[in-house]
Amino acid sequence: RRSSDLDDEEVKIMEYQRLLTMLPPMNKATLKALINHLYHVQRFCNCNQMNTHNLAIVFGPTLFQTDGQDNKAGQVVEDLITHYVKIFNVYEQELLKQMNEMDAIAKIKEAQQPSNPTLTKHFICHVYFEEKSEDKEHLIKIPASMTADELTFEILEKRCMMRKYKDFWICFEVNESEETERPLHYSEKVLPIFHSLGTDGYLVVKKHLSMDAMLVYLASRGEETKHGMMRFYEDWSLMRMKLNQDKFPHRYFILNSTTLRLYKEVRSHKPEKEWQDHRSDEH
Repeated sequence: RRSSDLDDEEVKIMEYQRLLTMLPPMNKATLKALINHLYHVQRFCNCNQMNTHNLAIVFGPTLFQTDGQDNKAGQVVEDLITHYVKIFNVYEQELLKQMNEMDAIAKIKEAQQPSNPTLTKHFICHVYFEEKSEDKEHLIKIPASMTADELTFEILEKRCMMRKYKDFWICFEVNESEETERPLHYSEKVLPIFHSLGTDGYLVVKKHLSMDAMLVYLASRGEETKHGMMRFYEDWSLMRMKLNQDKFPHRYFILNSTTLRLYKEVRSHKPEKEWQDHRSDEH
């Protein structure tokens, strides 16, 4: 704790750095994670009343097990929080990413409060079409309520492209460093995904090429299976059918020798309606 007695800030920081090198890697990583958390907590002290000094009072005796008998413990914690970036050699890009995430979470929670029922707040996000390139980059306003399907539709609309039922456009999250990509569920909220992306991550809207193969597989699970899109209306009143002939909703169907299943969308995993052909039981 002699480091806390030093007056020169630069010398103090160097001494803390020297002491950190003496810690086992696991302990050092744990301490960094804790101070990182406290550093972000004090950024919102106007809301939570936990400034750097108050955090040091609470966590100092706990970390150094002084039972409140030594005020230097609190001073050490206060120093670690105040000089967190320099002491732990935190990259500016890493810190900025974390701060953006925290700000985004705070704004989303604020937007969802009953006192503010309108979810009008949004973020300007970079989203790519088909591939990551400058000529295929779009700046999209993404509110907290936007789903992956809504984002996909907006991108296609900006590209003046009509969505055909055989073209399965989906939003993917991509991580370049890990060389991975994940298709977002059509009802998944986009904003939390966007703010969880690392510096090597981005969102891209493109065709789901494996969907055709999946449909072929689904269609092949029964003999003489057919599948596709159809219009469906359940009210059999002739007058009502005439009045609502332009309002028949589209449904994806799979028909085999025993069953007709209707799905709200191709991506739905549970049928909305299902009918059995009991004639097959007679054979």
